Amino acid sequence: MKETVEEAAEKQYAEQSRAFENDTSNPIFDESRYLVAGFLDGAKWQSEQDNWISVEERLPTEKDADENGKVLVCHKSMSGEKWNKFFADWDMISYLTKVEIYWKPLPHPPKVKETEK
Repeated sequence: MKETVEEAAEKQYAEQSRAFENDTSNPIFDESRYLVAGFLDGAKWQSEQDNWISVEERLPTEKDADENGKVLVCHKSMSGEKWNKFFADWDMISYLTKVEIYWKPLPHPPKVKETEK
């Protein structure tokens, strides 16, 4: 099972707490540097996560789909040498018969400011 953001936060908190306890150079706690360090560590952790979801873990729901009802699907080719990616209706994933199938929600479209229109 993947590490959750909550588990990563608990681990980071424990590490930062130990660092603070061992930091005797500044008697006044400067929490801003620990907040920045924690934020950067969290952003790094998030960027390293594999956000593909196995159909064995769970199937997509309508809430996972974009405004057109699509999700991104990835499966091994028949030869097993490469991965194929395509868009599919969220409710059709369960009908696919490939051995290794993963999916993920599509990103939201960009938010355009009124001044950019």
